[in-house]
Formats: sequence, C-alpha cells, structure tokens
Amino acid sequence: MRLNIPPDHRPFTERAGTPSGKVQFDPPPQVILTEPTPDFPLILMTPPAKHFLNSTYGHVERLVRAEGGEPHLLVHPEDARAYGATDGALMRIRSPHGSVIRRVRVSEAPIQGTVVLEGTWWEQRSPDGKGINWLTGEHLTDMGEGSTFHSNPVRLEALD
Repeated sequence: MRLNIPPDHRPFTERAGTPSGKVQFDPPPQVILTEPTPDFPLILMTPPAKHFLNSTYGHVERLVRAEGGEPHLLVHPEDARAYGATDGALMRIRSPHGSVIRRVRVSEAPIQGTVVLEGTWWEQRSPDGKGINWLTGEHLTDMGEGSTFHSNPVRLEALD
C-alpha cells in the first residue's frame, strides 16, 4: 500500500516535544548486560561455521568433515594458558544460563578475552549432544528485541 507522504516530509528534524527536546522512553528500556564479570570473564561469540550457511546443512557429511567433524571452541593462547586449556582438550563452557562441552582449538584468531564457538551445528555432532543455545537465555536484547546469542559472558572449566 502506498503511503501518501508529502515529498518534503522529514521526521525527527524538529524537537521531540519532550522537556529535553530528545526522544525519551518511559520507563527506560531494560539493559541486558553482555559484558564480562568476575564470574564470567570471557565473551563468547557465535558466528556461523564457514561451510554451513545455516543449520540446514548440518547433516551434509562433506561439509561436516570440512569443518572438522565437530564444533570447536577457539581460544586465544593467553586465555588458554590462564584456564589450562590445551589444543584438542575437552572443556566445559559455562554461562549464567547453562553449560556445554567442546573441544578446544588454541588459535590467534580470537582476541584475548573472547572465545569463538562457531554455530549452526546440529546437537548430535557435539561431544555432549548439546547445542549452543544451552548457553543463551530466552530474554531479548535491549536494542531491537532480538535474540542474545551473539555475545554472552562465559567461563572455561576443566572437566572433572
């Protein structure tokens, strides 16, 4: 449906009609923290795996093999030393919402303080049979009400 908006219409170019002249929210939106804390000092990033466009391709054996057969956690060498993570070892990744077990790949790819676990893997390919969403909450982001799976505070734990 075509909107009949005048060609010279320019929204938000004049004061917002509030005492400050700025757009104000009442009540202000809830802020969802995605910053590291003492209990969860690392930030987890979950970009899609290189060979998977999305989880639709998680069953294609050729693509699974190209990705290494299972999801791996990329850990910067300094963080690996700090948490006792060695290349190829299984470690628990814990967030405030849950935990998963993944094999570590020590790499210079992530910056120190950030770990990367490529997503879109099917759960049965994981060492513990759990998907990445075990680490995320069900709440929505404060900006745009999207899912919160792109940056979550986590910690690494050795397996008992």
